[in-house]
Order: sequence, then C-alpha cells, then structure tokens
Amino acid sequence: MEDNFQSSLLESLQYGFMDAKMHSDKTYAPRILVNNPDEERYVISDIDDELRRCDAFYFSVAFVTQSGIGMIKTQLFDLAERGIHGKIIISPYLDFNDPLALRELLKFKNVEVRMSPPELQLHAKYYMFERGGQKVIISGSSNLTANALKKNYEWNIKLTSAENGDIVHRTQEEFKRVWDMSDPLTEELIDRYNQTRNPSAKRFFEREETRINTEGTIIPNKMQEEALKSLQEARDAGQRRALVISATGTGKTYLSAFDVKQSHLERVLFVVHREQILRKALKSFQKVIGFDPSEACIYKSGSDISNKKYVFSTIQTLERDENLHSFDRKRFDYILVDEVHKSSAKTYKKVMDYFEPQFLMGMTATPERTDGQSIYELFDYNVAYEIRLKDALDEGLLCPFMYYGVTDIEINGELLNDEVSFSDLVSEDRVDHILEKNKLLWASRRYRTWFNFLLVQKRS
Repeated sequence: MEDNFQSSLLESLQYGFMDAKMHSDKTYAPRILVNNPDEERYVISDIDDELRRCDAFYFSVAFVTQSGIGMIKTQLFDLAERGIHGKIIISPYLDFNDPLALRELLKFKNVEVRMSPPELQLHAKYYMFERGGQKVIISGSSNLTANALKKNYEWNIKLTSAENGDIVHRTQEEFKRVWDMSDPLTEELIDRYNQTRNPSAKRFFEREETRINTEGTIIPNKMQEEALKSLQEARDAGQRRALVISATGTGKTYLSAFDVKQSHLERVLFVVHREQILRKALKSFQKVIGFDPSEACIYKSGSDISNKKYVFSTIQTLERDENLHSFDRKRFDYILVDEVHKSSAKTYKKVMDYFEPQFLMGMTATPERTDGQSIYELFDYNVAYEIRLKDALDEGLLCPFMYYGVTDIEINGELLNDEVSFSDLVSEDRVDHILEKNKLLWASRRYRTWFNFLLVQKRS
C-alpha cells in the first residue's frame, strides 16, 4: 500500500512539475484551489474532504469567524467521536477576530487552540492534515472565514507529501515553533483580548443592511433604491396600496422609513405583531428621518397620540375595539404593515379595513399562504418590489447561511434508513444522539429555544 502511494505520488509530482503531457497520474499532483461558483469549485470542499479522512490536523490562520467555524463544525464534532485531535493557531493581528468566534472554538474538546504573540503579527494561512503515511498541506490566502472558504476570490495551493518529505518536515517544525511561543486560548485570554481590541476592527466582518455616506447619513442600499423608485411610481400612478416582498435581512424596516421620508406623508402608523420589533423599528425610523423623539411613540391602550406623527403599535393592541374606534378613520396618512403574510387573519383585516390612509404598504418575506387565502388581493395585486432569498444572496445583501445535517446512529453497523422498525426510530439511544448533536451545534437564541423545547419534551 505504501509502495503504491509513493509510486503514484512520484508520477503525480512529475505530472505537476515536470511535464503533464508525458505523465498521466495526477492523483496527488499539486492543485490550485480557488472559489469559482460557475464551476462549483470551492476551497472549503478540499478542506472538508481532508478533515473527513485525516488522523490529525493542524491549522494556522490569522482570522476566524463564526461562519467560518460553522463550515467545519459538524466535521470537527464527528472527528471528536472518532478520537481524532487537532491544533489551531490564531492571531490577534489587527484585532479582527471576533471574541464570539473565539469562544466558539472553546467548544471543541478535541481541538487545542492557541493565540500567537501580538508582536509576531502572524498572518499565515495554512491547513495541514495527516493520514497514515500521507501529509497534505493547503496554503495560500484563505483564512477560516466563510467568505474566504467559499465566496471571495482566493488563491491556494494543495500539496501532498510522504511523511518524510522535507517540505512537510519544515512546515511541522515551523508550526511547532509558533505553537510553543503562543498562549492557550481561554476565557480569560479572550476577555483580555476583547478589552484591548481596537473598536474600529469590530466592523471588519460585519455586513450592513444599509450604507452610511461620508457625512454619516444612512442611505439606501441597491435593493432599497430600486424598491423606493417602484413605490413612488405606484403613488404617482394613483395606487393607494402596494406590497413589498423581500427576503429577511434585506432591510425592509429601513426601506419603509426611507419611503415615508420620500413620500412627505406626515402621520404614520407602523403595525407589527411583536413589541420587540416595534422598538427596533422606531429607532430605525428615527435614524433615517431624524424626527424629534417627542414626535413618536409606541402605542398603548389609552395613549394620547394627538401630537404624535409616528405611531408604532402591535396588532394585538390596535385591534381591540376600544382602541381601534378611538381613532379617526383618516387619522394616518401612511400605514405600514410588517409581516403582512399574517394579514388574512381576522385581526389584521379588521385594522386594514377600518383605516383609510392615503397609502398602505405591506411587507413580507413569505407571501405564500397555506390556507388558500391571498394577500395579493388585499394590496390590489400591486407588487411594488420583490427580492427573494436567492436573489438577495446573489446580490450580496445577505451573508450565506449555514445549515447542518445530523448523521443518524448505526444499528448493527448500518445507518438507520426508512426500512427500520418504528421502535428503532424512537429509541432512547437515537433521541439522545439527536439531542446531543443539536446541543453541540446550537448557536442562535432561536436555535437554543428550539433545542430546549426538545429537551423538555424528552424529559416529560
């Protein structure tokens, strides 16, 4: 087996470095790794393949992000179950590493992480894998970030070597040298790093849903500019209702504030189903429009809004008869209904049918309903603008999202499939396995809530 590998490696090196026309075996030939969506080539694909097959791994990267870690998270947990360990060196260089991402690294019990000394200004990016007598190095421009591994134009080279090769030997020596001078990553180290971190570096990996010009004024992004044009054209054409369909995260709230500003309509009502959203919406409107705080309020039962231009209310409060009928039907010039896919519900229809604004805008990411009712009809089939999730991702308005698949358990050496008995599907071992995987993968508050629900259901 070893002889076959070395023979193939020699032929591959001759293919890569001597003459590709004379040598045909390119199994282990040096390869250039780039991100090319047209050819479905991504740096993460090779890193993923090597992680799945390795006996040990060693990374040295300047920057890590939560999204970058997310791309290899399941592989790292699977390696832990196989008893495979690795080491990662990260860097405080330019303060670009997010403390949340650093804390994410602490979750992996099979991965040792160290932070290089600040004075070293470590900016190296390489990934080294061991598998039997083979060693693989991927080195170039890619840090451990989602953009570097799958989106940005990056340039890396992948080299395969026998374990006694000089290039691997020197790489391992250099890794050990930097490792020995670096500090183990701990909560205390992360806290110290965060306290001394340059605040301006914190925005390095952030993606804003709006833009800020040189004067500090918030201005529309590309999607919002196009939607604003369509909304104004609808009003100019005499339309009194319009629907905006826009993927979550593309800035619908800012869009609505921009449109209120350009419409010059003064008395505004913003309706949504949760008060938490109202508070954020009020702040967004104030940033865009710049009104005095005394001109706006979050509506409560019995509130005096006689001098308020901008009223923010939950549908639950507004639809009560004693509240709704306290308003003149023409009290508001412009009404915005967020999450308008809920508008076929009686409470939303009740409010929308009561008021007579000059313009009514509905906003949603999901206009399709499963109950057969159409929200398009409520807005006179006037869709002012539409941007779906794929379009938003293609336009760079959203960060690529991660999803995780949980590998099922094995029974008698085989993975569960659709043909197993129901008792196997609901067995304690399988439930414990799924819950443990989800516990390791939890990230967002919404995900933690869902996991905790499952855990409570199991315990009950």
